Amino acid sequence: MPATEHGENGGATGAPPSRLAWVVLALPILALLATGAWLGAHEGGYFIRDHGPISLLVTGLLASLAVARVSVTRDIRVSSAVAVTSIAVYAVWTTASISWASDRMEAWREAALTGTYATLVCLVVVLARMRVVPLRSLAAIAVAGPTVVTVAMSFQLVEDRAELFYTGRLLGTLGYFNGQAAFLLLPIWCGVWLAADRRLPSLARGTAVGALTFLAATSLLAQSRGSMLGVAVALIVYLALSPWRFRALVPLAVVAGLVVAALPDLTGVYRSLNDDGDVSRAAVTTAVRAIWVTSLLGALAGTVWAYVDRRLGGLDPLVRELGHGAAGPRRSRMRLLAVPAAALALAAAAGVTFQVRDVGADVQRAVDAVRGPEIEEQGGERSRLANLSNNGRFDLWSAAIDVARLDPVRGVGAGNWEPHYYQQRDASGSYVRQPHNLALEVLSERGVIGLALVTIFVGGVLARVPGGRLRRPRMHQALVAALAATFVQWLLQAQLEWFWQIPAVMWLPLVAAGLLLAAPWDHSPRAPAPLRVRVRVPAALLAFGAAAVMAPSWLADRHVSLARDLEESDPVASIAHVDQAERFDPASKDAAVQRLRIARRLGDMEAADRAVRERIARSPEHWASYVIAAEHSRSLGDEPATRRWLKEARKRNPLAYADAFDGNERTSRPPLGQHDADG
Repeated sequence: MPATEHGENGGATGAPPSRLAWVVLALPILALLATGAWLGAHEGGYFIRDHGPISLLVTGLLASLAVARVSVTRDIRVSSAVAVTSIAVYAVWTTASISWASDRMEAWREAALTGTYATLVCLVVVLARMRVVPLRSLAAIAVAGPTVVTVAMSFQLVEDRAELFYTGRLLGTLGYFNGQAAFLLLPIWCGVWLAADRRLPSLARGTAVGALTFLAATSLLAQSRGSMLGVAVALIVYLALSPWRFRALVPLAVVAGLVVAALPDLTGVYRSLNDDGDVSRAAVTTAVRAIWVTSLLGALAGTVWAYVDRRLGGLDPLVRELGHGAAGPRRSRMRLLAVPAAALALAAAAGVTFQVRDVGADVQRAVDAVRGPEIEEQGGERSRLANLSNNGRFDLWSAAIDVARLDPVRGVGAGNWEPHYYQQRDASGSYVRQPHNLALEVLSERGVIGLALVTIFVGGVLARVPGGRLRRPRMHQALVAALAATFVQWLLQAQLEWFWQIPAVMWLPLVAAGLLLAAPWDHSPRAPAPLRVRVRVPAALLAFGAAAVMAPSWLADRHVSLARDLEESDPVASIAHVDQAERFDPASKDAAVQRLRIARRLGDMEAADRAVRERIARSPEHWASYVIAAEHSRSLGDEPATRRWLKEARKRNPLAYADAFDGNERTSRPPLGQHDADG
């Protein structure tokens, strides 16, 4: 329905748009959230071939709204404007880092992705201020999208377990354990908000509980400790902020109880890992059956509870009894908060009792993990969630600090932490592209200036949380709590992971940030008016700028992919595509490597030599460039040149380097366990 003063969208005074116009205007933001789920089904959108078209769609929508002079109710608050400006300036600063980055292709692609994120936040803010954001529909898509992707994946888990599991853990459709877990768990708070909304039919609320159970149960197959920590902190945030905390306790208890009951079956996949690195077919089958059974039970229990809650008021009589004591309003509020706090403590105690068999041994493992970069053994009789280790992250963080010292103000350039890591690290490790900490990643690659801009953005989002709860309908206060919990969960996990490079994980937190900044539930004292020029011009510049950065990089990657497909059947056409790729992105390492492959296939050693020099010039700090040169020299039988190039590789990776490498890091990554710390 069109927005009304007390309706779903918060409303504004003035004539609302027609029903058709409202539906048409509401479609873009619903489609935006659905694209996040689509990315989740395509390796998380990690590769530019997947997220490039989505980025151009986002920038095109924002540019269209800016040019069309759409009407909004009023400007956003100053604090929100500062936050939006900071993320936009951060995108500009990231783009500027191309000029001083040693690997300009990586910096360019990182700038394109950052510009997409900034455009997404700005687009959500504009759409939200237009009062066409259907909040319940938005929350439903946030839950339904990942659920649909996960349901489809569940039918493949048994037969495709060799591809979907690695070291006993679920890689899933994202291709990364912790990213898969975050993708499944971040929508939980939107689902809790829907399950607690008495305006929804009981069946819809029960379906939300079933979907949450499905997502939570499946996430345990990834065995992600960071996700468990993020959910625990987000739960505290939600219970502290939401006026529906008691109404949400039962759905949360249903989900938690069913998942805990199925825990032996769910963790059995990890424990079934054999010496060959494979998981048991029987264990995966049992886990999938447990996921479906618990989800159906969750939907049934949720529907029954929703009916009772709607008819009889649920826990409201108990809440009124606790909240109207003679001890005064302050102590009454404390008594109200004591109930969810006690429930949380009991749940935590139950989980600890179930998981931890030998407390002394676990404490000692925690101490050992802090002392050194422990990598735990895979499989075994215990769930990985009960094994404590830092999995090499302390070494990554220490190296990130060393890299940041190289250029504290500007950083070494976006996407350029990796080559410097191999030079700065103190301990040999695996193939890693990011430091697994967003703050340190920003500090080392964009310097103090970049970190300050990100801090302003995050602070601006969090600053809107208290304001979003003042003098608002309880439904909107509960939504603010859900959005805040989502954002905080992502923010915490981002300090342990490299989620910035996984658009499918970033999508929902950024949409939540945009909604918190726009506050569409605020009532406006005036009728809608066209966007002011001071807003339209920067928004249009941001959109066109982000598209101008993304398009060449995506087109270059597209031509390299076509060149690779034609390499054997039509080398001449393949070279033409390489030439086209280099026109779009003159710094493309992938194009140089593809040119080398074709030249060697055609026997043109002069062109191959030029391609090797181009590859080194485009990434002079990365050891892989020199290993490629060594491979080429070895194929020619030039041993002195081979030794010379390998010596250069050792300088840039003193602790370990490979004798063979295809050089195409973006499109031919080594197995995940060889290049990513996992937590």
